[in-house]
Amino acid sequence: MMLRHPYGNVFAAQTALAQMETACARAPNEEKYRSALAVAHFRLDKFQKEHFLQALAQLASCNQDQPVTLAFLAMTQHQLGHKAEGEAALTRLRNSLKKAEWAQDQESQSFLAEAETLLQQPADDAKR
Repeated sequence: MMLRHPYGNVFAAQTALAQMETACARAPNEEKYRSALAVAHFRLDKFQKEHFLQALAQLASCNQDQPVTLAFLAMTQHQLGHKAEGEAALTRLRNSLKKAEWAQDQESQSFLAEAETLLQQPADDAKR
């Protein structure tokens, strides 16, 4: 799935975004669709700028205790140049992954690794 991997192309990112927008329109209360829509916006920003703000807005409506939300909140805040907020979300992610329900979840662990790697780099926002 394109949303799980940071190395997709623009077509895959646009397709994922369209699919998640449709899913959210049909089932607006489904947390998994709202968070996937936020991830799609985040992934698409590398090809079409200004999607970070849409990702951030979408993440605000997601469960703030879910690892996927925290990982992409950390990365989005970082990319927008909000270093303290990004670091705070990363700390919350690390703490949530210590809980038994998430400790063995490979997808959450991979999102943590992606967030840690990204937060070590300069934010893209500095280039905008």
